[in-house]
Amino acid sequence: MDGTNLFVGTGSGGVFLSTDDGANWAPRNISIAHCAVNSLALFGTHLFASTACDGAFFSTDNGVGWNAIESLRMNTIVTSLISSDTNLFAGTSGGEVFLSTKNKSEWVQIGSFSSGVNCFSIKDSNIFAGTWSGIFLTTNLGISWQAIDTGLTHTGVKSLSRIDTNLFAGTDGGGVYLSTNNGVNWTAANGGLTGNPVSSLGVIGTFLLAGTSDGLFFSTNNGTNWTILNP
Repeated sequence: MDGTNLFVGTGSGGVFLSTDDGANWAPRNISIAHCAVNSLALFGTHLFASTACDGAFFSTDNGVGWNAIESLRMNTIVTSLISSDTNLFAGTSGGEVFLSTKNKSEWVQIGSFSSGVNCFSIKDSNIFAGTWSGIFLTTNLGISWQAIDTGLTHTGVKSLSRIDTNLFAGTDGGGVYLSTNNGVNWTAANGGLTGNPVSSLGVIGTFLLAGTSDGLFFSTNNGTNWTILNP
């Protein structure tokens, strides 16, 4: 979301824009119509898109035109993006994490894991990276990373989200996990959740949403109980 603009990245058709809460959609696909768009992020006046075909792109005109980020093109599949204050992070299918503090001009590698980076979450100075081999945390912009997976019995992490001090992880085969202490410990939070994998997590107020292979679920009690939407 950017004001009244809602952007969506698709699996094979690039980016689309709606200015009326999703009633109508217009393609914003010049240069990336052929790409699967894995994630979108706003950073300053730039809209960024990570793709599965040619690295990452940025737009300065709400997606009318796109420009390739040359320094990330060597990492063909950029899987995830997230921005926070003056920092923009990019994760790749090869397990690398890159940081830019100047929109698009300079990128520095700040992490390298044994498997692909699927998602990020940021809280203050804590940066969490969800990978196929678990969750990692840095508190110093990637100078050092530590695995935080005690109790996380399914380590393929596809999505991360948070409500206040509660951090949630959606996994490839174990549903949703909850940590209340910045990832030191994890417990399953799956009451009534039938779908796996949990490909996406989202928060609206106190509502936690989970996109799964069985559809969209919501929880109002931090994952203790889940209810399917439009069964």
